[in-house]
Amino acid sequence: MAAKTMSEIKDVDLDKPGVFKYIQVQVTDKSDASNAKIIVRGYERCHYHCDIFDEIAEQVDKKLFKLKPLGGGRIKLDDKKKDICVYGYSQAYGPAKHEDSKELIEKAYPGYSVSISYDGY
Repeated sequence: MAAKTMSEIKDVDLDKPGVFKYIQVQVTDKSDASNAKIIVRGYERCHYHCDIFDEIAEQVDKKLFKLKPLGGGRIKLDDKKKDICVYGYSQAYGPAKHEDSKELIEKAYPGYSVSISYDGY
């Protein structure tokens, strides 16, 4: 079922554990442009960054929300070590501002160490 309110859209949704591509997307309420937020999505099942974007588009009501990809990269998530590394870039969308992704992931994964790097693909 597609999200119909901003609060129904999770800030972070990641596969775990493993290494996978991720994107950062701005979600804006079409009826109130001041009501917007950044979300992070990363799925191992998606081979391309645009595949992740397509999944997000299916998760929200497109009549209510506008989606704008802000960039991407990769995430390495290790549950045993409670460690998450956000790095690299998306060939389709360019690099995300990993600092923003880190902040959101730290809130969603309390107790995990989250690091960032702009190196690698």
